[in-house]
Amino acid sequence: MKTIYAATFVLFFYNVAVAAKQDTLTISRNLRIAESLISNNPDSALSITSKAYADALGIENDTLIVKSLKITGHIYLVSGNNKLAIDYYFKALNKIDDSYIKFAPQSLSNIKVYLYSSIAVCYFYLNLVPYATEFMNKSFREIDLANKKKAGTISEKSILKLLYNIGSMQLEAKKSDSAMVYMKKVLALSKKSNDSTIMAATLANIGIIFLDKKMYENAYQYLMQSYVIRSKMGDNYGIASACNNLAKYYNEKGDYATSISYFNQSLDASHKSNSARSYKIAIKGLVNAYTQLKNLTKLVENQKILDSLNSTVFNSEIAREVTSFAQQYEFDLKFKLADLEHKKDIKAQHTKVLIFILLSAFFLMLSIIVLLLFKNQRNKTRNEQLKLAQMDLESKNLKLEKERLQLNLDYKNRELTTNVMYLMQKNELVNNVVKRLKEVKNVLPENTKAGFRFIMNDLQQSADSTGWKEFELRFQEVHQEFYANLLEKYPNLTPNEKKLASFLRMNMTSKDISAITTQSVESIKIARTRLRKKLGLPQDANLITFLERI
Repeated sequence: MKTIYAATFVLFFYNVAVAAKQDTLTISRNLRIAESLISNNPDSALSITSKAYADALGIENDTLIVKSLKITGHIYLVSGNNKLAIDYYFKALNKIDDSYIKFAPQSLSNIKVYLYSSIAVCYFYLNLVPYATEFMNKSFREIDLANKKKAGTISEKSILKLLYNIGSMQLEAKKSDSAMVYMKKVLALSKKSNDSTIMAATLANIGIIFLDKKMYENAYQYLMQSYVIRSKMGDNYGIASACNNLAKYYNEKGDYATSISYFNQSLDASHKSNSARSYKIAIKGLVNAYTQLKNLTKLVENQKILDSLNSTVFNSEIAREVTSFAQQYEFDLKFKLADLEHKKDIKAQHTKVLIFILLSAFFLMLSIIVLLLFKNQRNKTRNEQLKLAQMDLESKNLKLEKERLQLNLDYKNRELTTNVMYLMQKNELVNNVVKRLKEVKNVLPENTKAGFRFIMNDLQQSADSTGWKEFELRFQEVHQEFYANLLEKYPNLTPNEKKLASFLRMNMTSKDISAITTQSVESIKIARTRLRKKLGLPQDANLITFLERI
């Protein structure tokens, strides 16, 4: 009986695991379908990602939740709703931070780079440049962090997208030369990776740069290449953008009829892709073209649409409502044209009143500004005087501090010199004692000579060790940076060479050094020659002068 229960228990959890795996595969497949529909049918893509998000929450799969949020943000970015796009991108980042995401490290880094750079683009389109710069810098920091852990972690596609975003931001900021550098680099990489979407967008941006520079032949070549690629892909979002670019080209060439044709194509593609950005650009272009052609009916019709777009958040629901705007405007046009002149008179009167109010406000503001400038100048003069007084006081304090430090240094130098003289006298005394002990040793019995030798050696070694330690301690107090600089430039010096350099730094003669170290003058001279070679000094260079400069 127990065996049956155990088998039932195992079978139950096996079925649960299989069902969860099937749900995961289904959600993943639906998200891939949604990504493929973004350009041509964003409404369907959004519907699919919404369901995928709900299903991912149901099975508590954080990985799929993040992917759903990321794709939803991309849909809104393509549709021109930058605020909603940012909202979903931040939800994805928060989910990553709050959960234990079972991404591979490479996949997680690539998603973060994508989210940061996409948020930067959204902020840029919302004219929030400081935020855009902050998140673009986060993208670069994430790339550096990932590559430090493992080279090549960030995929070429992520880097390509990041470079394209930077170039687009440079182009939007009217930095054409900088944008061209990025776009040519992206174009070469996109051709290498055969990424048609990035390639088409990059060709369009290069065409826009040439158009801004009035290089029309080059501009047309790149813009048309972009249009052809977008058309072959059936990418309505890209087609809308490409048509707007070609319309702008013909507009600048003065061919307004062809320009209007491309703007109308852009409107149609914008409706299919729910691209508010492209739709608004097309409407603005039509207003300009009909103004040039002096077509009042079409001008008023499109101007009203433009005014409505400027005061409304263009989301997927309003995109569907816009299709009815033209019919409504046509219906109302015959009534509104009749009192157009009357409104002009009223507007002129209002304009006069407004001008009077503005002039009054201007002179009031001017008076306030003059008063504030006068007050600011007075405060500035007062602050300058206080600043000069403070600087004078600081200068005096610095001078006093410098004098104090110099006095302290002079004192320590005298103390060091006194110490050296003491060491020399002490070592001479030790040497004399040792010399006398040697004379006494010669007349002593053989059985006591060995003991005398030990006493003489201990006495001499103790004098050397104690004297050098005391000298080195006092020397470092006076010349604090000498040892550090010496060992930094010449780390291979031996302790004896370092000791010799210190004595020479005090401008001591070989005889003085011999008296302290109990070495012969000849030994000191040989040691100086070796030290000179280690320091790389030529024969004509003064060793003591060189050491004083370290």
